[in-house]
Amino acid sequence: MRMILAFLALQAMLSRTDAQGLCPKVSATLFSRVNGYEEPEGKAERFELRRCPGGAIQVLCWQQSVDKPSLVSDIDDAVYQVLYHKFNILVMQTLGGASDHVYVFTFESGIPKLALQTATKDEISVHSEGDFVVVEVQPVTYPSSKGEFPPTPKPKKYRFKSEP
Repeated sequence: MRMILAFLALQAMLSRTDAQGLCPKVSATLFSRVNGYEEPEGKAERFELRRCPGGAIQVLCWQQSVDKPSLVSDIDDAVYQVLYHKFNILVMQTLGGASDHVYVFTFESGIPKLALQTATKDEISVHSEGDFVVVEVQPVTYPSSKGEFPPTPKPKKYRFKSEP
């Protein structure tokens, strides 16, 4: 019985992705540079959003002229609430269960990274300030043992340098 369950779990995992673990459906390709669309097919530095069977989201970050993604992030949520892209910055808020999830992916000097991963119960705010993208996230608060919530704190501000 255990063998059958293990086989079924492996089969379900493999049907979700290809041999490299990538989900099959590309939802969006977002270039990190102004002229990314001019580069040869599949060679530009870019973010790629993919949809997995079952609805989960996968974010891929491709370095310039590299044949496989340098960063793959599996996000179990299926719905975007906020999606913001400016050159080398991708901001995403997904609807979760008890909390929403906030992700910021960046390319810094051509190297991709997950620059922020946090949770919130409110909608985030994203805007540009000169060469920076500012993401404001309302911290999650919890009631005291008496069931009283603390005063609402100010949102946390995160700044990311935009590089066209």
